[in-house]
Amino acid sequence: MEPMSAQLLLFVLSAADISGQSAPAVDTPAVAPEGPAPAAAEPAPIGVLRPAQIRWIQRRWSGVGFGYDNGLWGGHYGQSVKVSIPFGRKLGQFFGLRVRVGGVHYHDAQDHYDPVLNLGGEIFGRSPVWWGVLRVYGGGGLWAGIRPNPTAEGGDVALGGGGHFGVEAFASPFMSFTFEIGGQAPGHDLGIDGGGSAMGGVMFYFGRNETPWKKL
Repeated sequence: MEPMSAQLLLFVLSAADISGQSAPAVDTPAVAPEGPAPAAAEPAPIGVLRPAQIRWIQRRWSGVGFGYDNGLWGGHYGQSVKVSIPFGRKLGQFFGLRVRVGGVHYHDAQDHYDPVLNLGGEIFGRSPVWWGVLRVYGGGGLWAGIRPNPTAEGGDVALGGGGHFGVEAFASPFMSFTFEIGGQAPGHDLGIDGGGSAMGGVMFYFGRNETPWKKL
């Protein structure tokens, strides 16, 4: 029985050694640390133009403009159409010539309609377009006043002139609202259109730009 007991003892010791061994170590790949998340692009605030849009507006609004205004001209109702012609591409951003055709409506004491038609030109200067939405301007010049339906009193033609200061606010890439105050000598020989003026209106610009506005 001794050989049998020795074999049993060796079997028990071998089983104990096997159960006490630890599992072999398995190498696992190291996980690379995550970098900082990319910052999200902040959208432009609503109502704020981007720099490319402001440059686009500067070019557009330095070109030829066509406009209409109406209001008080020497205390009577007046209307005018005008064309602004810049002095070239660079100087024209700030200076130009404005051709104006205006009329002032007038009825005398006998209800005779005796308007005056003013034809002339003005030299103007203007600021850059601030923030892409606003600029100021001013100018003055000479014109001839013509009475198309005169009474027997006074002459049919008179020379006059005057000046103005204005503010231009842009409503769209193609249109602006204007408001001007100024003063002028009468174009009507009876002097009915002389004095102060306050005129409001619109201007349209048709310059070309290489990039469509919707892609800026």
